[in-house]
Formats: sequence, structure tokens, C-alpha cells
Amino acid sequence: MQGIKKDIDLANRIRAIHAHTDPPKAFQELTDAPLISWDVSNGLSAYVILTGSVTRGLLAPTNVEDGDFGTLKIEQGMGNDTLTLPGSFNVVNGGAGAVTLTAAIGSIDIISWVYTDSKFWTTIGLNFTP
Repeated sequence: MQGIKKDIDLANRIRAIHAHTDPPKAFQELTDAPLISWDVSNGLSAYVILTGSVTRGLLAPTNVEDGDFGTLKIEQGMGNDTLTLPGSFNVVNGGAGAVTLTAAIGSIDIISWVYTDSKFWTTIGLNFTP
């Protein structure tokens, strides 16, 4: 009986550790601003709706650890928005800096990354038109 109780206690401790270290699974909403911030402790998946035709910057996500991966869904609210990525983002095919988003109102672009070696290794999918 004592061994079963120890197993249950261990399982409960493991669940408690994961509850504190695993970010939420739901998409978190990021606030549209000149500099968009993203704290991954609130979720590794996020979305933002861009509401004005201006250039914005994405700040490097905070509270990341080696091996984390994230997804950012970007929806064009007004169209013709641009997004500048931080220097720690290395975009596939030699891209870096500003990414060209799909210009049409309502279109969706998705940025995905994996974090390792203090870098965000990044891909971008364009024009997921609903």
C-alpha cells in the first residue's frame, strides 16, 4: 500500500511541475502596437490582428527556452501592413528583417519558429485566405 501512495504522490508532483512549466495551449491574443510583444509563458501560439496600414516591429518573444517552438498568426485588418522581425530571427531562404505580408484585407500569414542557440529559426507561410 505504501508503494502505491508514493507512486500517486510522485504522479501528482509531476503534474504540478508540468502545470507550472508548460505554457497554455490556447492561442493568446497579442495587442496591435508599433512594437508587438509576446510573452511565451502565456502561450507558444499567438495571433494578432493588424488594424492600421503602418510598419510594426515584433519584439523577440520573452521567457523562451532552448527547444521551444511558436506560431504567430497574423491577420490583415486594414491591409498593406508590414512587420519587422528582431535580429534574433533567422528566416528561411536567407530572409531577415522586414517580411512582406499578404496585403489583402482579411488575409492571414503565419510565422513559425523554433528557438535554439539564442536564435529563432523561422519560416513564414503567406496568404492563408479564409
